[in-house]
Amino acid sequence: MRKLFEELQGQLEAFVEQRAHSTLIVPVGTREYVALCATLDRLEMGGSPHVFLTFSEPFEDPVQYSSVVVAAFERKHRELMQVQVPPPPELPPPLYDDRVPAVERLRLLFTFTRSLFAERSDLLLVASLVPREVRDSAAFAKLVDELLQHDMAAPWCSKMRFVVREDAASPALSRSQERRTFARYYTPDLSDDAVVGALENEANDAALPTADRMQSLMILAGMDSSHRRTDGALEKYNLLAQYHLGMGNLPLLALALNGQGEACANAGRPDEARAHFERALTPALQAKDLPTLISITFNLAQLHQGRSDWARASEFYTSLSTLARASLNPALLVQCFEQLGACARGARSHEEALRQWRSGVTLTEGLGMRDQQLGLLRRMRELVADRGRSGELRELDREIEDLRRVGARELPL
Repeated sequence: MRKLFEELQGQLEAFVEQRAHSTLIVPVGTREYVALCATLDRLEMGGSPHVFLTFSEPFEDPVQYSSVVVAAFERKHRELMQVQVPPPPELPPPLYDDRVPAVERLRLLFTFTRSLFAERSDLLLVASLVPREVRDSAAFAKLVDELLQHDMAAPWCSKMRFVVREDAASPALSRSQERRTFARYYTPDLSDDAVVGALENEANDAALPTADRMQSLMILAGMDSSHRRTDGALEKYNLLAQYHLGMGNLPLLALALNGQGEACANAGRPDEARAHFERALTPALQAKDLPTLISITFNLAQLHQGRSDWARASEFYTSLSTLARASLNPALLVQCFEQLGACARGARSHEEALRQWRSGVTLTEGLGMRDQQLGLLRRMRELVADRGRSGELRELDREIEDLRRVGARELPL
């Protein structure tokens, strides 16, 4: 995996240093997009001598996009004004005017930014237009086309480079590449096959530190588990467990044993899964490792709940609620109240179900978690309606309507 990210960073750095093209267009899917933004952030935070600006604001139309890009830069500019001596000049007024064509606003923004370090002829401005969502691919392509065209003899974008996100699912930019003399293309490959190949190489590379090889093996085991390649997952997790046992690393030993349980659970082998989860509890408890304990306890609670063993499931959800409080995790605590109520209802302990859900309502109200609060109230309403308690039903309807009025969303029950 590390080599895949190193290749991505190397491609970006090579593009910045070359002089033939002002623009790098990067067609990406969701996984590649996350990696691209992470790499750009790393370069912006000091991984490159040049000045990086990354704009991930969504694109709806050119006017909206130019406005949100300007607003994002304005926040950075205000920070500079507070720390830089002397402070930088104010932003040019036309940047705030959405009547100015989007292309002109963006060009003005980038030329103004480059002017802030005009005395440093060795530095480049690298602006990345990588919207996390593109509502209209054709309009975005047209904006990029118009923005980045330039006269080669006297370019408006001297000392600048641009990285542009292309949605691989809707490649409007690539369709017009014969007109894009200013651009080059790079398509990173983070497909499952590429990731697995890279991880296998790292896991088998004797030149790497053993801890790094074990980390790659852990990721491979997780991928095997999620794709229900159960035998492969169990074999890898067993190797990991043996290694971490020998090293005395109890938290990672617990994670490996927990991984074996998850692989069996994914394969529909609950008895084996329970045995692995219970084995994992011992080193996790010895290490007093809260994150690992939470994961294992949650798995055991869900396992027993899936088998309608309401009493055992409730025991584990109660333990999980204690861990949630210890780790200051209110969202997990809300989930415990929700599932404790579901277990009580499954056991036909209806008053206990209402009590647990009401506790969750009180907590979510205090935390401002309106969507979750609405979900708990809907669960209560469903149970109360089944039991014909009209007075309580009216009160719940009022609470539900109040939440809907302030914008709470109905999540799936």
